[in-house]
Amino acid sequence: MLWQPGNRDVPNEAYLDHESASLAINELRALAKKPEPFFLALVFFKPHTPYKIPKRYWNLDRREDIPVIEPAAGQRTCRTSPFTRTTKS
Repeated sequence: MLWQPGNRDVPNEAYLDHESASLAINELRALAKKPEPFFLALVFFKPHTPYKIPKRYWNLDRREDIPVIEPAAGQRTCRTSPFTRTTKS
């Protein structure tokens, strides 16, 4: 099973993604006050498999109410990471 209830009941602030989002929100508020155009890139590390969901979120919905999503026909998997540089000798 990819989706698993988390065994930790910690505040959102315990997750790196929450801190990243908070910093980005503060930066956006500051940048929005300036006349210059800007670009802000933000990367979230979660979710990834297996999906560990904190207890308080796991129980918000009944599992039987969440539809199962089947993979698309002919879905491909990536054999190499897009961040890996390959070279020929």
